[in-house]
Amino acid sequence: MKKAFSTILFSLISLHFIFGASFQFVKYQVENGLSHNTVWCSLQDQSDFMWFGTSDGLNCFDGKSFHTYRYDSQNKNSLGNNFVLSLFEDETKRLWVGTQKGLYSFDKATEKFTAFAYETEDGVYISSPVNNILKTKNGNLWIATQGQGIFIFNEKNNTLRQNSAYTHIVATLTQSPEGHVYASSRHEQRKDLCFQQIGWFAE
Repeated sequence: MKKAFSTILFSLISLHFIFGASFQFVKYQVENGLSHNTVWCSLQDQSDFMWFGTSDGLNCFDGKSFHTYRYDSQNKNSLGNNFVLSLFEDETKRLWVGTQKGLYSFDKATEKFTAFAYETEDGVYISSPVNNILKTKNGNLWIATQGQGIFIFNEKNNTLRQNSAYTHIVATLTQSPEGHVYASSRHEQRKDLCFQQIGWFAE
């Protein structure tokens, strides 16, 4: 551990002398235009805009100022819930927004939010907090929830499947180079789960 730390420290010092780098940190909060000081997630999109999900709205930062998106009862295309927990941008530059009550997609060109209204064959829809969003190599969208387990959305045929057999509470998702999807669970018996990317549990 000490050797690894020394290597990292030496590398940083070397980079500093090579490039003459100096780092400056700027703190942004409500006084600077951020909608809430509690930030749950962040994302830099393909256009280099920064997005922040907070306890009171979705914020877009262009490097100078913030623009906030919130629920508006007079606007049917507004964000449906202000508590934003997770963000993901797909290859079409569409932004997926996970909130405390379900999932939304956002078209940045039209600035319109659309509630994710698909249901499983059993009539189950995503109504729980969405903790994490992942798109796997086969094109499926995985949605980790706080209470309903994992949902897998196949956008090619618009089908939604739910997998809550092993845990109802999933915090994060990631995919390995081999294609397996690993889920971090808050279930005491199974904290780490592994799935095939088609959705089947892998022992």
